[in-house]
Amino acid sequence: MKKENAKNIEHPFYSIYVGNLNYKLDENHLLGLFKKYGFIRKINVVKDKKNQKNTGIAFVEMAKYDHVKTAIEKLNNTLQFGRTIKVSLAQRQEQETIKTQEKITLEDKPSRKNSINKLKRDKRLRKKTLFNSGFKNS
Repeated sequence: MKKENAKNIEHPFYSIYVGNLNYKLDENHLLGLFKKYGFIRKINVVKDKKNQKNTGIAFVEMAKYDHVKTAIEKLNNTLQFGRTIKVSLAQRQEQETIKTQEKITLEDKPSRKNSINKLKRDKRLRKKTLFNSGFKNS
């Protein structure tokens, strides 16, 4: 058997949502805030697309769930850089679920064409059932 190359094994990372940040903060400020809780893979400060200004939201990726949990417990609702920040586990899965539900809702909404086709199909099935049972459709 071949040995798996360690480079090919993906390790999970946990994404932390950080909100209500001071607009003057950058990645270095957040690095200083989070590095004492564990290894940080990536820091993404969300910026406005038009003017590239900080929106007060960031995402921090950490490798170990225990480190993530500790960081959230220690930093959530604390005063940092003049503002009370909100820190929680990012809700990626929840956002994907909402998008899926919206898609299903749009697909489930019957169109006029689909309703007419369904009525025709139901009518054909009734005729076929009546014919097979020996009765004529009146």
